[in-house]
Amino acid sequence: MRIAIDWPAKGREFAILVAIGTFLTFIGPFGSSASGDHWWRLWLFWTGVIVTGGLIGEFVSAFLMPLMAKLPMLVQLLVIALVMSVIMTPIVAMFGLLIGDPFPLSYWPELFGGVFVISAFMTGFGFLMGKALNDEPEGKPDDPSEITARFLMRLPPAFRAAKLHAVEAEDHYLRVHTDKGSELILLRLADAVRELEGSGGLQTHRSWWIAGDAVKDVKRQNGRLVLVTHGDVDVPVSRTYARAVKEAGIA
Repeated sequence: MRIAIDWPAKGREFAILVAIGTFLTFIGPFGSSASGDHWWRLWLFWTGVIVTGGLIGEFVSAFLMPLMAKLPMLVQLLVIALVMSVIMTPIVAMFGLLIGDPFPLSYWPELFGGVFVISAFMTGFGFLMGKALNDEPEGKPDDPSEITARFLMRLPPAFRAAKLHAVEAEDHYLRVHTDKGSELILLRLADAVRELEGSGGLQTHRSWWIAGDAVKDVKRQNGRLVLVTHGDVDVPVSRTYARAVKEAGIA
């Protein structure tokens, strides 16, 4: 199984996380200090914590955001930060142990509070950075075909001239269905939906998006609406998105 990954984008994200870890090393939050020969251990600590948190946060966000689609974005970000704090507190303690500066159990409540502050900052920063990278400057709206073509650039070369049919969330990845087959990419569905806005498609389910011109048939399975693509992929329509699908004139 191949997974298409945007390595330049991942490289930029990694560099930003390392820069944040380095910055935290030298400002010394929560009583840490990078003075003397101790600085390199703190750099390993903060950089390790931030990079690990960034990787885990990507998967946590990909899992939680579709479940909280109806909630205000601020609430979504706070929930993600809280879940991240629960996960990261023992990981931070482990990093402290690895550099020879363990946290006593009596300090863990205070440690959790500090981790929550950093998790909230990183969650908000990640959201703003993603929005800045994905939002297009104001001006003439893009042609729908240009939006789709730009999204397909995430796939291997053999798929970039394909006709996009649907996008399906699969674990922490997306399966992109086209007229040339399907391919996995590492991306959140929420980000894919945002990138494809204006292309003529719409989200039909917390795990599915479909191109408007890809619908070949409409049927019902167990009382649920299902859209069938030209590639014979069944795309479910949940109650949450049923009204939008009908208003789009698809069903």
